[in-house]
Amino acid sequence: MDSPHSSGLPFAHAERVIQTHANIVVLKGDRAYKLKKPVKFPFLDYSTLELRKHFVSEEVRLNRRFSPEIYLGTCDVFEKDGALHFGTAPADKVIDHALIMKRIPDEAWLPALIAAGKVPGQGIHSLIQRLVDAFHAEKPTPEVEAAGLPRNLAKNTVANIAECERYIARCLTREQFARLDDLLHRWFENHPHEFIPRVKHGRIRDGHGDLKPGNIAFIEGKPVITDCIEFGTQWRYLDTLAEMAFLATGLESLGQFALAQQVFAHYRVAAHDDFAAPLRRYYQAHFACVRAKVTALQLD
Repeated sequence: MDSPHSSGLPFAHAERVIQTHANIVVLKGDRAYKLKKPVKFPFLDYSTLELRKHFVSEEVRLNRRFSPEIYLGTCDVFEKDGALHFGTAPADKVIDHALIMKRIPDEAWLPALIAAGKVPGQGIHSLIQRLVDAFHAEKPTPEVEAAGLPRNLAKNTVANIAECERYIARCLTREQFARLDDLLHRWFENHPHEFIPRVKHGRIRDGHGDLKPGNIAFIEGKPVITDCIEFGTQWRYLDTLAEMAFLATGLESLGQFALAQQVFAHYRVAAHDDFAAPLRRYYQAHFACVRAKVTALQLD
């Protein structure tokens, strides 16, 4: 069966269609409809209709932990009169599945607010409080906690830095790579004891996994958090400090160093987490490396 991605048919009454490597977002009226492309990458698999239906439902379920008012549910995608529509269709007419969201105004997204100098005064504080409340809504399972053990963290750390080495000279100097390697690989190997207390104190949670500024908005001063990773727990089972480091690193990439410091200051109080500065630096280096790697991969 054709998917919307391959059918060539237009979406009925679409005002704008946004495409990424793995998703299609259709904006119409006060709604946004998000579909999965029929793709398969090493890190995700949306290649069948059944898988796409599953992950559409998972995305709604997981993101409702952060912004229940935005994620409205799921629907079918079907053909009618030479166009693609969203709604309910007989099983034999279903082409694909989509999740339904309230449409978020373009000017409400955090990068747009930063560019316009309109970040709400208490915005970061309210954002961090909502995140901390969501992270701690449920007690972590043994599987979630195990993700924070050094032997499991090592896989991501080693792979992350190794995948960057081939971009020396093209994207970063050897000196920059050596500093990354020192902050990530060697520091990690020399300080495994830093991670054990994080597990024991319940800091590893089923979180967001992609907490970048572009996934955050403010509507009437209230934070909206979107696009949690639904396709892989290895990126979502994280130290809550690591989630803050992801957000802070994204803010720093936009030149917002003062906002990044607010993230850590508000988190320390809201989560009662007296984290060590070297651990924070490790997590920030890790996510800076991830951002660099993703940018470099686009060159290929």
